[in-house]
Amino acid sequence: MQTIVGLSRGLILISCACYVAAVIIALPLGVPGIMREEWALIPLGAGGILLGLGMIGEVARRP
Repeated sequence: MQTIVGLSRGLILISCACYVAAVIIALPLGVPGIMREEWALIPLGAGGILLGLGMIGEVARRP
């Protein structure tokens, strides 16, 4: 089992993908009836949590 230090780079990459997904989901929000605003919050929240965990792992990696 890998620790958060070993997974930190992957967590940061996944969080970047989550932020891109949130932007793509949020693009059609100006058109009524296409998408609910709450759906953009799911990848945004996941990206925030994963970015925080990845940053913790990166700081712990430094001597």
